[in-house]
Order: sequence, then structure tokens, then C-alpha cells
Amino acid sequence: MEYTTGITLKSLTDDSGRLSRRAYVSLMYCGLVATGLWFNFFLAFLSCFFVPERIYVSLMFCLWCLMGALNATITLIVSPVTRTRKSRFQLFVRGLIDNKSHATLEKVTVKSRNGIIAFSLVFASATVGSLMTYLKLDMKLADFKPLNESPVFAIVSVIFLIIAVGSWLLPVLLFCITCLILAELFDDLSKRMKQQSLHSTTVQLASFKVEHHQLCEVVELAAAMFSPLLLGMVSLYIPLICFNLYLAVHSPGKTEEKKYLFMGNNFFWLIASVCVLTIIMLFGSKVSEGVRVHFESLFVFF
Repeated sequence: MEYTTGITLKSLTDDSGRLSRRAYVSLMYCGLVATGLWFNFFLAFLSCFFVPERIYVSLMFCLWCLMGALNATITLIVSPVTRTRKSRFQLFVRGLIDNKSHATLEKVTVKSRNGIIAFSLVFASATVGSLMTYLKLDMKLADFKPLNESPVFAIVSVIFLIIAVGSWLLPVLLFCITCLILAELFDDLSKRMKQQSLHSTTVQLASFKVEHHQLCEVVELAAAMFSPLLLGMVSLYIPLICFNLYLAVHSPGKTEEKKYLFMGNNFFWLIASVCVLTIIMLFGSKVSEGVRVHFESLFVFF
């Protein structure tokens, strides 16, 4: 069974304590991206004070930029592949590979492909929305002098705003795929338990209990990896949805065309936020339900 996303077994088991040149370049690039995302948040935060007449728009931008920056920073902390110290992501993948499961994961592969397609469509739509905000609605993160007079700040902020869309969606996609894998592993265990429950020996039932315990340990590793991300995202989604809903109804556009464009743009972000929050809760509850149901099934079999 493989769940690598570019990670090899050698990189997971290598404890030499040395960083390769590729790892250094990767960390520097990720650090640069995270710095740019925090730069966007800083610009949006300053707009709240320098442009008080657009306080709600600035707060919405501030929350979006904060979510993107937090996601990128937390991901940079929990998921780097280094040889000096095993990250939470490496520990999770290592535990998943060490788990000797009979599951084929064919359904997970199909659903993952559909998820990647959906991710690509949402990312493309969000990129169009970000460009529309800058080009059509003439809204900038730093809409105050002297920053609004420099095209460099505007272009850089738009670039990192598009990158923030990726840092917003990628952790959700990885979370959903992880939940699908874990749910499939528990379902496979449940099927084998049901097939052998009537004619299993005590040793076989005990082995199922051990396997269930090992799967629960993998779930704990996944929870340790995703809990900081989910805490930041869920805590920001509620106020973000409120601001999106308010601005979708009370458009600050000066002309009729800009009002409708701004309303449509905000309704897109509103629907996307609600859908992503719902997906997180549904996939997380599916794994939690699988752990509880199969734990109760063990007591029924014993």
C-alpha cells in the first residue's frame, strides 16, 4: 500500500540527520511563500485603519489572508520532509505504511481523482474571482497612499492572493483523501470481522483487536497532523461567512455593474466557504463514526 505524495520509503526511514540541497531549496521556497502570504495579511490589516469607510471589505480581506497565511505556516511546520527531525506528516505516513492492511483502496483512488478535479475547478474559479476583484472591481489589499500608487505592491499582492487560494484548498483536499483512506481501512477490517465472526478462533479475534488498535494509532497521528490546521480554519470560517453574507447583501460597488459583480463574487466565496466547512465536518465525522462503530463491534464479537 502506498500513500507517498512524493515521499519515498527511504526518506521516511533515513535518520542520518543531514538535509539535502533539495530540502534546503524547498524549505527556503516555502518560507518565501509564507512570508508573502503574511505580507498580504499585513496590508489588509493596515487597510482596516487607513481606509475606515471600507472597514467590512478590509476585514473580509484580512480574514481571507489570515487563513491563507496560517494554513501555509502550519503546513510548513507539520509537514516538511527532513532528516533531522520527523515531522507529523512523516510520522503519519510512516504509521500508515507500517500498517499491514488488506484493503485495495481502489475506491479511494477514484474518489481522490474526482477530488483533484473538483479542487482544480474551484481553484480556477477562485483565481478568476481574485483577478476580477483587482481588475474589474478595482479593489486592492492596500488601498491607501503611498502603497496604492505603486503597481508593484498591487501585482505582488494579487500573486500571493492566488497562492493563498492554493494554501486554503490543498489542506482540505489532503484531509479528505486521508479520511477516505482511514475509512476504507476500517471498512475492510469490519468486513473481515463479519466474515469470520461465526467461525473464528480466539486468536483470530484477538488479532482483529490488535489491528483495530493499530488503526486507532494511525488516526491519532492524523489528528495530530490536522488538528492545528482544522482549528485555525474552522475558527475563521464562521466570521468569514458572516462578512461574506453581509457584503453579498450590502455591496459597496459605486456603479450598478460593480455592485452585481461584487455580489456575485461574494456569493461564490460564501458558497465555497460553506461547502468546504461542511465537507470538513462530514469527512471528519465519517472517520470518527468508523472508529466508534468498529470499537463497539469488537465487544459484540468478544
